[in-house]
Amino acid sequence: MALKPPVKLNFSRFEYKYLLPVFVAESVIARMAILMKPDFFNSSGPYIVRSLYFDSPDLQFYREKIEGDFVRKKIRLRSYGEDLKDPIYFEVKNKFADRICKDRFLINSDDYHNAVFSKPRFLLSQENKSVCRDVWYLWHYYNLSPRAVVKYERLSFIDELSECKVSFDKNIRVKQASGLFEKNLMFSKIKDSVIMEIKFNCLIPRDIIDVIREYSLERISISKYALSFK
Repeated sequence: MALKPPVKLNFSRFEYKYLLPVFVAESVIARMAILMKPDFFNSSGPYIVRSLYFDSPDLQFYREKIEGDFVRKKIRLRSYGEDLKDPIYFEVKNKFADRICKDRFLINSDDYHNAVFSKPRFLLSQENKSVCRDVWYLWHYYNLSPRAVVKYERLSFIDELSECKVSFDKNIRVKQASGLFEKNLMFSKIKDSVIMEIKFNCLIPRDIIDVIREYSLERISISKYALSFK
């Protein structure tokens, strides 16, 4: 059973990504464990994240990523559990250069089936009317449908003062699929690496910058969704 869902449903922040060999990630994780606190989901160790991505027949959102568009979008379902009994979120993620704006809605099993097999009609009754209108338009304009599912293990830390979060994603599995809980996912091409993400509002705390410099970590552009097509 998944843990209690997070309360915050809207985000606007910066996200930096790094690709680390496993042996380097182990050392960096040890340092972050000293500098930061485990986030809520880490109460019993790494947790599972599942995402089902929607795209057009010609993969509009995938092409935006590959072509490096300045503004791009992702629409997905996300769960931190193993079946429909666990909380599921419908998420809209907009990227403007390095800034990420994300809106999410907690949905039920009927909403899930509507999104996967028909249209996300639940958007019509959500409070965030502006975001919902945009997604409803995109859904029809691009004829969106499920394209790929991504599953991985996440370990995450938070600096409570700055609200900066650092997460480590490993054992990333992908599959071109139409359901959030599909089985037999395949390891991605970066199976021997760990994706580290730093999520922050304004500034990265000095202690974390020192760790980045100590290990000579370099930012990269990588998408777990895009990995499902490699």
